[in-house]
Amino acid sequence: MNLGERIKFLRKELNLNQTEFGKKINIKQGSIASYESGTRKPLDTVILSICREFNVREEWLRNGIKPMRNEFPISIDEYARQKNMTELEKSIIMEYLDLDELTRKKVMEMLKKVFKEYLHKEDDQTENEKNLDIVEPEIQQKPAIIRVPARGGYYEIEETEESKAALKKDLEKEDEYDPDAF
Repeated sequence: MNLGERIKFLRKELNLNQTEFGKKINIKQGSIASYESGTRKPLDTVILSICREFNVREEWLRNGIKPMRNEFPISIDEYARQKNMTELEKSIIMEYLDLDELTRKKVMEMLKKVFKEYLHKEDDQTENEKNLDIVEPEIQQKPAIIRVPARGGYYEIEETEESKAALKKDLEKEDEYDPDAF
């Protein structure tokens, strides 16, 4: 298998068409086609881009020397680039990896505890929300406040039959109510 055939083999293994493959390494589809057919040889920068982007060993791509893949997937810098990580995210990971093993274990224990507490609080909140859903239909909404003209002014009462009846009864004693106001 020659270089072009290995590029095509890799592309097909990745289930990419020439355009998709080329986009990942900033190369046009026509160039990929010419590399695969052997009419053009890719520049060293293209070969390195293919290796970096697709975790392929340069020795395999150039000369067919197995294994095809790198033992370690990719560098942290490359992974951070592929995942569009911010510099802060990358720095946090790098600082974590620079810690000694014991400190990393302690950090992991602390993170597990924090996440466990967070997830527990989230579960409690979800449970409370479920309980509210059960209770809410039982809670009656407060009745609206209405204004009833009487005694030269207005009375503000809740718009319930009980409130209306109580005010009506109170006003009837003094014959100072307008039955149409109710």
